[in-house]
Amino acid sequence: MIKLISVDGMLGPANYWLLNDSAPELLSKICNGCGSKGVGGYIIPDTICGVSITAACSIHDFMYASGLTIKDKYIADCTLLENTKMCIQKQAKWYQKPIAYGLAYVYYYSVKKKGLEYFAAASLPEDVVDFLSIDNFDSKLH
Repeated sequence: MIKLISVDGMLGPANYWLLNDSAPELLSKICNGCGSKGVGGYIIPDTICGVSITAACSIHDFMYASGLTIKDKYIADCTLLENTKMCIQKQAKWYQKPIAYGLAYVYYYSVKKKGLEYFAAASLPEDVVDFLSIDNFDSKLH
């Protein structure tokens, strides 16, 4: 089961935070913001009511790439929702929040219903797997 760690109110796997801090160039190979790679990335905005949700989508991308089971997909989708709501809570004006929270659920239901093909096709690139080897991970934690 995926263990999530909170950093500045955002939930993500420990390996995500390790890459985010130590090797963002590797993380960018996996995470492309909201929407799928290619045309989908241009159609699906990285903002809701002016609030950036790129971080929530990047964590979701990483969780899809590193997930193995349908339960992992479910956790990734729920984490996207919670992180999107956190972005809205932190950044939105009071009058934007009702609409923004509603749109957060649109994103959630979209990945819940349509994300399976992307989850099944996602995987971590070999250089990312090498970076996240046990030896490297342990050395970064100490």
